[in-house]
Amino acid sequence: MENISPDDLRDKADEAKLKEVEANCQPLIDAAKAESAQAPKEVTELNSAKERAETAKQIYSAAALIAEVENAEAIIAYVQALEVSVRNEIRERSQKAIDEISEDIKAIWNVLHPAKAITDVKLYLPEGDKAIDIGLTFYGTAQASPRLTLSEGYRHCLGLCIFFALAKSEAKADRPIILDDVVISLDKEHRGMVFNVLKDLFPDRQIIVFTHDREWFTDLRQQLDGSLWSFKALLPFEKPELGIRWATTLPGSFEEAEAKLPADPRGAANFARTIMDTTMPMAAEKLQVRMPYLRGEHNDRRGGHVLLTQIIADGKKCFQKKVKEKHEPFEDGLKALEAVGSLLVTWANRASHDDIELAEAKQLIDACKKARAQLTCTSCNKDVWFSDASSPEWVQCTCGELRWRYGKS
Repeated sequence: MENISPDDLRDKADEAKLKEVEANCQPLIDAAKAESAQAPKEVTELNSAKERAETAKQIYSAAALIAEVENAEAIIAYVQALEVSVRNEIRERSQKAIDEISEDIKAIWNVLHPAKAITDVKLYLPEGDKAIDIGLTFYGTAQASPRLTLSEGYRHCLGLCIFFALAKSEAKADRPIILDDVVISLDKEHRGMVFNVLKDLFPDRQIIVFTHDREWFTDLRQQLDGSLWSFKALLPFEKPELGIRWATTLPGSFEEAEAKLPADPRGAANFARTIMDTTMPMAAEKLQVRMPYLRGEHNDRRGGHVLLTQIIADGKKCFQKKVKEKHEPFEDGLKALEAVGSLLVTWANRASHDDIELAEAKQLIDACKKARAQLTCTSCNKDVWFSDASSPEWVQCTCGELRWRYGKS
């Protein structure tokens, strides 16, 4: 095999040469394999040493990586512990804030809903990572959510309580409170209770109230202190040149009725009658006039003159005005109420069904305006039912010049 020249094989590989290569090549390969399997001891040790050296080299280079891994694991453990600590602190602080707000929600709910059928209204944190929920007691049964037990109106009222409680918690920030048609889902009885929340819970806050409800607007004007509150009405948008404007007269006022007089005497008279029809039920309810029913659908169907008649009847023993240092029956006030009663039956009814002269409409409006004014104190500008007197059976204006005794007809 050593004597064979590769060049000769390339140039002139005859049959004899190829058979010689074939005959000797395979035995040579087999012999080389056999000999290589029996490597000398020095070669074996050298290979083992080389493998150990490579392993040591890898271990040495991995030491820095191991240190980095251990450092990363320590950081991860620290962050996890910090996260648990922060979550616990957030939960503790949240629970404290929720407990404080819940107390305010309970107090406000009790003002809006004096009845005790629905009690223990509160916020709470459910187990696990869940949002804050609302709990309550419904006729003695604890409820984890108000969705299945409270009507839409009650849920709306509950939302209003939560809003007021949150606003109260931000009192230090001295931000204004803006209420936009918040009583639209509340019945008449609960609407009246909103006055107490505004007066008692937020005496020092700036509050802006928007409403489309003329009756509630009228109630607000009567219930809230005119020296602290101002009342405005917006005229509807007519054209871009005018835009939205403040009205010169307030809705539901006799001034608005007077403004209608020159162009529409009949409409002005009907407007005055409407004012009496909306204010007399409120007065009868506040004064607890002794009628078969004071509130609800039946009461709302009564005309103002019907309730006015009973107010006059009760007023002979209940309605008093302070003269010098002594309260006496308010005879002049009752005469003014009696005078408008007859006009409501005659001229006001005629204006609703037929026609009325300008002079008659003006006299009717003046009589209604004067009669309504008898229930309002000229000194403090508050209605006779504005506050409780020293005795639980009396209500009075702020200064006590006018007062009314309950249940004496």
